Amino acid sequence: MLRNISRAVTGLMALFLAGAASIMIANSASAAVPSGHRQIRNAAYSQCVDAPGGVLNVRLKLAPCSRLVSTRLWTFVPTGVADTYFVVNVASGDCMEVNDGTSTPGETVDEFTCNGSASEQWVVDGLTLRHAGTNQCLDTVSGRGSELMQFTCGQAAPPGAQSWIIE
Repeated sequence: MLRNISRAVTGLMALFLAGAASIMIANSASAAVPSGHRQIRNAAYSQCVDAPGGVLNVRLKLAPCSRLVSTRLWTFVPTGVADTYFVVNVASGDCMEVNDGTSTPGETVDEFTCNGSASEQWVVDGLTLRHAGTNQCLDTVSGRGSELMQFTCGQAAPPGAQSWIIE
């Protein structure tokens, strides 16, 4: 588990951060999101983001929160841009991404090999996780246990479907 995170973090850090600048960026970004392994809980359904099976290209979904299930734990790795992160799954070391980086509302969110692409970058904006490349928000497809998608920010139904608590 730690080896997967280490692999993802090492690869991303090599892409974006170098030398003393990496320490400065990491320290300034750490104030926005707590470091370590976190659950991402949906405010409307009180369930957490899960990567079932922790395998490549698996569609992310809501599941009961549990710190004992590594596929439900995530690490936020700074990209070097304010409040923008790669969201890395602890079990697989893969990144949360919008499938193919498309800007289509309703496009699924899955996990993919961390490669530094724009499709893997998320902005923490209050209680929303906004995709940096498409400017759409992380949302649920329906209710408890549903898959995740990106959707137009501010159009959450029910209220709180686009609200995420990082804990």
